[in-house]
Amino acid sequence: MAPVISSALWLGFFGLIFAAWVMMYVMSTGMGLDLLGRPDAMGQMMRGMDPRMDTYMPMASFGPLAVMWAAMMAAMMLPTMIPTLRSYEDLMISANGTRAGWFGVLLSLGTFCVACCWGFVALGFSGGVMNLAWIGLATLFLVLERLPQIVHKVTEPMGVLLILGACVVAGLPLYSGG
Repeated sequence: MAPVISSALWLGFFGLIFAAWVMMYVMSTGMGLDLLGRPDAMGQMMRGMDPRMDTYMPMASFGPLAVMWAAMMAAMMLPTMIPTLRSYEDLMISANGTRAGWFGVLLSLGTFCVACCWGFVALGFSGGVMNLAWIGLATLFLVLERLPQIVHKVTEPMGVLLILGACVVAGLPLYSGG
């Protein structure tokens, strides 16, 4: 019976990740954005509208904005928990533990993630809000970073690339004269 429960929990977890990505895609395309967060022709036209016009903008109110950020957070951060949860499950099985601890590992990892990953939130703003390609790349990097077999082969080169990229982005206006 335990493997069935384990499989159901994992399927539910992956289903939640999938649902978050689908929700992000639907929200992005619904706002007239492509996968890089760039507005389509209608979005470009709306940028030229007078901001004082009386229009309803869902993302200007707390509820829809909170849902968008929660979906982005789930899509980006839940996959990074897979290696940790898998290791916990292996330990739990070998020690005859209970699955109740699995959920305890989730609220403590959440606290750790918030304290640890605020920099990725800042990078999300610079990479572009609703830029699904950037969110996907950051998610991939975060998952690779949590795999003990390759963490040292990935984090140092990626750190150097991110610093060089930041220098390019910061220096580009000086080079282009703008």
